[in-house]
Formats: sequence, C-alpha cells, structure tokens
Amino acid sequence: MSRMTRHFVWFTVLVLGVLACGGIGRSIPATQTPTPASPESADTLAEEWQQALQVSKESGEFTLTVTEGQLTAFVATKLAEQPKPALSDPQVFLRDGQVQIIGKVTDSGITATAKLVLEVSLSAEGLPQFELVSAEIGPFPIPEEMLKNISRSLNDAITGEGLQTANIQIESIEISDGFMTITGKRK
Repeated sequence: MSRMTRHFVWFTVLVLGVLACGGIGRSIPATQTPTPASPESADTLAEEWQQALQVSKESGEFTLTVTEGQLTAFVATKLAEQPKPALSDPQVFLRDGQVQIIGKVTDSGITATAKLVLEVSLSAEGLPQFELVSAEIGPFPIPEEMLKNISRSLNDAITGEGLQTANIQIESIEISDGFMTITGKRK
C-alpha cells in the first residue's frame, strides 16, 4: 500500500476524529444511495494504485479510476483497525466534483450523522490540494476557521512524503457520477 493512500486514510480518520462530538442524529440525504463495498474493494484500490505507478515507470503516464465502493471499503477497513474509531458505517460519495464522506459518530451514548464535503484541486507542483468546504455533525455546521485548519492538516499530510517520493505529477483529478479519475505523469 502506498504512502499516499495511507496518508489519505489516516487524515480522513483524523478529520473525522476531530469532528466526533455529540449532536442530534440525521439521516443520509435521500439523493445519495450508499454504494456497496467489500473488504476486497480496499485491496483492489491499493493494487490498482501500485499498477498505475508501475505503468508510469514504463510509459511516463498513468490513469487511475477509483470508485465510491473502493474508497468506502478502504476507509471502513482503516477505521476497523482503530481501537476506538471516531466514525462508523462510513460511506464515500464522489459527486459533482466533490468527495463527500458520511458516517455515524457516537459520543456519550448519542449517535449523530457526520458529513464532510471536500473539494480537490491541484497545486502548481501537481499535488492534490484538499479543501474541506463544509462539515456537519447532525444539524450543526462546523465553524469555518476549524474547516480551514482541518484542510491545512489534510494537505500537509497528503502532499508530504508519500506523493513526493512517488516522483509523480498529477495532471488532473475529475470527480463525477461515483468515480474519481486521476491522471498524471512521471517527473
């Protein structure tokens, strides 16, 4: 499993941990139907990332398409490894240019739905930049200053050693209709 993938999952878990506090429960919006995910989907994602990196060594370029099910399974697998996961029943949605993560948080016996909405762009160096544009626990939005701090931490982790040591430059990230397609090249 690549460092970038591990960093992404680790900071997703961290973000969700920061947001884990009490609130009033709320259901997943009716417009978003959960995508089935299996533990094998998480393994498939890691294997496909490694294959994309191998292809980039040979051809200089790569394309990787990730599904909602793969990301959901990957996040669920990583959360299951935690002694006290901050989030349960995670679901990742890839819609309208955004990554949405929805799950349940429980604190002091109260369970609430948490929703994170991230937008992804690229830096001048070809590294992904994540902006947490909104986050809610139950009906309560997370303050904008906290969103900025979480975005900064997420970007520091993801654009750190993992991607830089892979020696790749991402040229585009497209998110639509349940898929995220990442294209890039070797530096």
